[in-house]
Amino acid sequence: MNKKLIFIILLMVIWCAVIFTFSAMTSNESNGKSKGTIDIVTEKTLKITNKIGITDKHPSNQRMNNFIENLNKPLRKCMHVSVYLVLSILIFCCLKMTKLIME
Repeated sequence: MNKKLIFIILLMVIWCAVIFTFSAMTSNESNGKSKGTIDIVTEKTLKITNKIGITDKHPSNQRMNNFIENLNKPLRKCMHVSVYLVLSILIFCCLKMTKLIME
């Protein structure tokens, strides 16, 4: 077995462990983490746009909460797709390296 194949297999195992770890979270815990991340990114984006002069306003807490709620579900779906896309790419690379898939 060559080093590249071992590396890809190791990456697949690590990625499966990452997926398993995230899957072990409760839905409330996972939902809270994603909303927290959206909140942090939104706050930092607002600070940057205020600092460079694009805007000088900050939305109310109610508007921020509505924004986070509306953005949460689509972003969570995109993350699910992304996580499994990475896994499928790793599996494809492994199969190609073992010559189970021809070019």
